[in-house]
Amino acid sequence: SIKTMPPITATSDPPLGGSSLLPSSSSNAKRPSIVKCDTTTEANKFIYDAWAANYSTDIRDWGYVMPEKVAQLLFDKKYCLGCVCRCNFCDTEKCNPQAKKISILDAGAGDGLSGLALRDVGFDETTAHIVGADVSPKMLEIAKERKCYDDTKV
Repeated sequence: SIKTMPPITATSDPPLGGSSLLPSSSSNAKRPSIVKCDTTTEANKFIYDAWAANYSTDIRDWGYVMPEKVAQLLFDKKYCLGCVCRCNFCDTEKCNPQAKKISILDAGAGDGLSGLALRDVGFDETTAHIVGADVSPKMLEIAKERKCYDDTKV
């Protein structure tokens, strides 16, 4: 079952013109919510930098499994990528797994959940070059520690 966020209360310091909101049960924590937040690049950077340390735990608690679902869809037979995916959908007589490497851009990579999911289903360093891009340097620091991307870009 999907968990919901606790009731929200406003803080005194809105980030960059937006409304900084925290779950009321975490009033001492510096974990702003994206609810009613400004949508500028600066505001998004502020929010996700502040949320970076707890992001994966929070969204997993809410039941978020989209990275795994999308990674599996990409890898499945009906989304065959030719020689690269080793999915047995290709003409295996002619298949050469070393023939090419696909490039994947994870835009909004965050802390690397999608990168991990892609690696877990079988997109390894020999079959895919995966780049993670995000507005939050702190989120990308966590992604780098997880070693799920070949490169990261802010």
